[in-house]
Amino acid sequence: MLWKNHSVKSIKWSEFFKVEQNKLVVYKIIPHSSVTNNTNRKLWSTLHKMYSIYHHSKDRRTWKFKGGFSITQREKDYIWFDIILRQENGKKKIEFYCSTSEIWSKKFKEIIEEKLKVTLEETVIDVLKVPEKSVIQELKYLRHDIFSMNTDAREQTTPISSILTAVDDLIEDGDFARLSVCNETVDRVNWANYSTWAHDKLSKGKIPQRNRLSTKKAFNYSLIGLSKAFNEINGVLADTMNAIQNMFFKPEDKKETRIIIENKNSLENEIGKHRISQRTHEKRNQTVWKSRIRVAAYTKNKLRNDLFINTISNATGEISEDNELQPVKIRFNRRKEIINELNTLQLSKRTLADYDVNKISSDEMSKLAFQMPTAELQRKYDMELNVNKKVETDIPSVFVHKDENEHVKIDGIKVSVGSNNIKVNGQKMKVIKISPKGLLIGHSEIKGKYIPIALPITNPDHFYRGYLFQGGMGMGKDTALQNFIVEGNLKHGISFIIPDVICEEGRRGLANGVRDSLPQQNVIDLDYSNEEYIPPLDLSEIITKLGKRGANRFAKEMVDFLNLEALTRSKRYVRTAGKASAGSLFLMKQLFHDEEFRAYRIEELKKEGKVNLANELEQWGDNSELGSKADGVIDRLDDLFGDETLEQIFSQPPHPDINFEKWMKEGKVIIIRLPKKILGELAIKTLLHWISIKVYMTRLLMSQDDKDKHGAFLVFNEPHQFMTDGLEKFMKYIALEGRKERLGSLFAFHHIGLLPDKLAKDLQAGGVNQFLFANDYEDTFKRVEKQLEPTFTVDSAMSIPEFHAICLLRFGGQKHHAFLVKMIDPPRERMKQFDNSFITLRHARMFGRHCDEVEKMIQGA
Repeated sequence: MLWKNHSVKSIKWSEFFKVEQNKLVVYKIIPHSSVTNNTNRKLWSTLHKMYSIYHHSKDRRTWKFKGGFSITQREKDYIWFDIILRQENGKKKIEFYCSTSEIWSKKFKEIIEEKLKVTLEETVIDVLKVPEKSVIQELKYLRHDIFSMNTDAREQTTPISSILTAVDDLIEDGDFARLSVCNETVDRVNWANYSTWAHDKLSKGKIPQRNRLSTKKAFNYSLIGLSKAFNEINGVLADTMNAIQNMFFKPEDKKETRIIIENKNSLENEIGKHRISQRTHEKRNQTVWKSRIRVAAYTKNKLRNDLFINTISNATGEISEDNELQPVKIRFNRRKEIINELNTLQLSKRTLADYDVNKISSDEMSKLAFQMPTAELQRKYDMELNVNKKVETDIPSVFVHKDENEHVKIDGIKVSVGSNNIKVNGQKMKVIKISPKGLLIGHSEIKGKYIPIALPITNPDHFYRGYLFQGGMGMGKDTALQNFIVEGNLKHGISFIIPDVICEEGRRGLANGVRDSLPQQNVIDLDYSNEEYIPPLDLSEIITKLGKRGANRFAKEMVDFLNLEALTRSKRYVRTAGKASAGSLFLMKQLFHDEEFRAYRIEELKKEGKVNLANELEQWGDNSELGSKADGVIDRLDDLFGDETLEQIFSQPPHPDINFEKWMKEGKVIIIRLPKKILGELAIKTLLHWISIKVYMTRLLMSQDDKDKHGAFLVFNEPHQFMTDGLEKFMKYIALEGRKERLGSLFAFHHIGLLPDKLAKDLQAGGVNQFLFANDYEDTFKRVEKQLEPTFTVDSAMSIPEFHAICLLRFGGQKHHAFLVKMIDPPRERMKQFDNSFITLRHARMFGRHCDEVEKMIQGA
């Protein structure tokens, strides 16, 4: 027979039918400072839809035919959410974790980070480990699954705020608590049938009960059974008596059998209300999860252990409504089994076979899992929480830095690797070097990816504007200012004029930090605090080159410089003197004080063909007449030249080697040291205004081609310390109109409220670009609250990390939404440094005159 030619081979069941365990990926959840719980409902609905793809076992089953027939069944996918409270090395910690199957991990991470304002970082399972001697409780529904808990989404901190209070129970190192939620999907069709049956039963006055046997339930059932028995016996006796009566007596009206024991309203007994809530009605149409909720706690003291675990378990009572979660203490071997489940994230056969498992809707789950601490709770538990204060948002493409390497082109294809050595037909290829099109300021982080951020420089009208750097002490604004200058000069050849009033020692200081981060040929260092060599500072060469236009402009600026806007007659004298002095403040003073010099200057003006100007000077009369007419001007000039420093600076003729126009064309960084501790308040205020005038008028002197090729920035560090009415007006003009001359301005201060209110409003209204660093002064962010929305709230903006800045930028003709940037490290930490300290002393001798020589000039005058 045929069967005799074939042998039957037996195989083990485990080889024929294999169960494949899922490899799990564990993520640590780092909430952002702007996190909310508004989208949790949608999150759980989305996850249910996704995980339902592999809900049925047939969808997780694979068949193998080659090499022997076998079946592999992959286990079901679960979502774990854990809150861990622990104390280590005297520090309390609150940590959030989530885990899922490796097959879903990537998509799971994307959805969580998209729906919630959190960052997920992959970690190891050991961080979840529960101590062996922990007390375990399981939270079970008190009533049937059809009844819902409170899901009011407006209560964003319920019950998470009560759960986190358990951190106060952490006293000793080793104290530990963990709230763990394990979820798997419930088939929607099965739930619909199940919930419909329960509601039908409910509509008939019968209350569906959980598949659970307890003493209370047995007692209730026994009472119901006894009441039914008594009622049945009563009915039988009544029927028997009626029958006997009908046999011997004349029938009368039939008596109705009266129920001896009446049952009360069952629904009222069950939930304490006459009707179910709207949420219970809605639950039958929602997605539902099988949920196993456990709480583990360990402390060395048993009494404290019980208090600790009850704090967490009882917190869920805040969301009780038609249903509630009640803690059930786990004992004996079952406790060890659950601890093993929590440590391995693998459910045992007994747990999987448990028919009394919670069926919790997605709306209810939004209150139990992935509920994050909002900004208010983050402030309360600032020391215990690890919060990502870097708010992530999409970055406008105009700011994404694309640095192109040098390359050669072969048939239109760019080749960067080894471009210096590539030859074609024996000829070395020409290397193409491309300058970066943006000024690098830092990077932004989006879902773990770092995106370099740069300010586009291709459009000078957009780039050469005002920039505000605001932030508290040590938050990074000074570093960002240094980086702007160093990157702008090294990579783009931009010139910077830096009057430094603070003059902090070391490379942290603005002047020294910039000087030592640049090659010496890029730096001009003018030190006005040097006691031996004093550089002059006038506008003679500028006014001469600009001609009549320059003289008129200088005369106009002198009105603001001497603060004479309110004095009509004095303004007229200043305009005349400004035009006649050719940009020298010392000669201006001489015109008012020295009659002989005034007469000499009148003759010179006539020879130059400036007859009208000469006639105006002649009308002044002698000093006795002039003194009564121009006393306001004379007093202000005397105040200036009464300061020894100002007298030495303004009494000198121009120095042939001090040429701001030439330096700006060469892309130099011009450092001007004006230490307030040495020079005094009057000198600082005067020189800062004068330097601003000099820089601006130098830009007027330059051709448009030179301006476009060699842009410049004027730096105002802590400008409130040297503010005058005239300088305030000039600052506003440069910030808002300087772009026409390719002259931008950089302002750095703790907060804009330190500036005069009108200037602050004009700067912000004028479209200046702003970098907001962390600041304890709330009004800093309230001023720009509308610009921060919707990315930031005032609270989240105040709590950004140090060395990060919120960027409020206007480029490409539009205002872009706020986004966060981690500024690049200080130049001293990321690039080669130079020992350029000798430059300060060398340039003092190169561009200054010895104090003895200056004194002789003053005496000779």
